[in-house]
Amino acid sequence: MKLLIDAHKFGEKHEGTSTYLAGMYHALMVLHPEWEYVFVGTHQNAMQTVFGQRPNVHYRLLKSHNRFWRMLVEMPRILREERPDFAHFQYISPLWTATSCIVTTHDILFEEARFQAYFPKTYRLINGFLFRRSAIKARILCTVSAYSKAKIAKHYGKDPDHIVVTPNAVQKPSNDGAPSNALLEAYGLDRFLLLVSRIEPRKNHLALYRSFVDLGLRAQGFKLVLIGKSEWQSAETLAFLATHKAELEGVVIHIQDLELSQLEAFYRAAEVFVYPSIAEGFGIPPLEAAVCGTKVVCSNATAMKDFDFFPYHVDPSDQQALNRAIQQALDDQHYDHQGLKELVLARYQWSRSAQILASAITTSHGQA
Repeated sequence: MKLLIDAHKFGEKHEGTSTYLAGMYHALMVLHPEWEYVFVGTHQNAMQTVFGQRPNVHYRLLKSHNRFWRMLVEMPRILREERPDFAHFQYISPLWTATSCIVTTHDILFEEARFQAYFPKTYRLINGFLFRRSAIKARILCTVSAYSKAKIAKHYGKDPDHIVVTPNAVQKPSNDGAPSNALLEAYGLDRFLLLVSRIEPRKNHLALYRSFVDLGLRAQGFKLVLIGKSEWQSAETLAFLATHKAELEGVVIHIQDLELSQLEAFYRAAEVFVYPSIAEGFGIPPLEAAVCGTKVVCSNATAMKDFDFFPYHVDPSDQQALNRAIQQALDDQHYDHQGLKELVLARYQWSRSAQILASAITTSHGQA
């Protein structure tokens, strides 16, 4: 079996799709070491750092960073040259190819009327066409949650029995020890709340800012650490930040990028990890925080409703409920850190997701 994987995100800004591919193919290469894997991207060193050097692992370089040129010209040419049994893409597959495609559509939140305000119209129009076409044409269509599966079936008319759920997963932290004091001292941190996410309105940073102010956390010696790329903020959020400058200036720490080991250090050191997102196709960060032994306050919306094992699982649109959950988590002296860590590690395993994908591949290949 020969698989070709579109890995163009490696070496660029880190996204959930990169986490998915890294976890999935590390596990799949263990499960099926006899298969051949061809990773295609623009940064060979970045791909090799993740997937390593093995006799059955190969790399092909793309010349262009333009996604339309990549999918219209370069990728079809590489597919013709490599002739894989399957090619795996995230969201969008080439418009014209004879290769059997695996497409993982992580979410289609922008297709839901209630969330459309969080996505530019051009994004909805272009990706609405490309995502739908790729999903319908896929030989194997995957997604990462039951929620996303239901929405893809509804909006794209795909038979739910032909949508394979390959959940995201987490791994045991690389270092279970104490957080790095030197790293935290570099940012002037002692007690802090943490959110790991891109900064955009859908991620609901505004609710966390409000909680920080409402609970008077600055006066209690807390800071608020935000880790993730800054995309855009709503006018309402900017107005709130301007109005409450005295309560937030100097205590909101924004960090764009971190190595995994550094991110784990922040997870372990945080008093509480708060994830108030309004909508997600899955939502990996709360699980990452849990396996690092950190208290979690998590949204219960969309796909995150599956995370009902968190004791602080709240409606992200209810500001008072979020405030209460954060305060209760801060005060909780009996939080079951170890129990939640073990539960998450047992439930969300890349090896299990890889087995699901491998089964779909072998079944489909046998039907060809």
